[in-house]
Amino acid sequence: MCILMIQKTLFWSHISTKYFRVYI
Repeated sequence: MCILMIQKTLFWSHISTKYFRVYI
């Protein structure tokens, strides 16, 4: 398993949540 890919997914997940909360 690639740690970089996991980090990337977590990073994008964090950003998506952030923007989603800002939108609402």
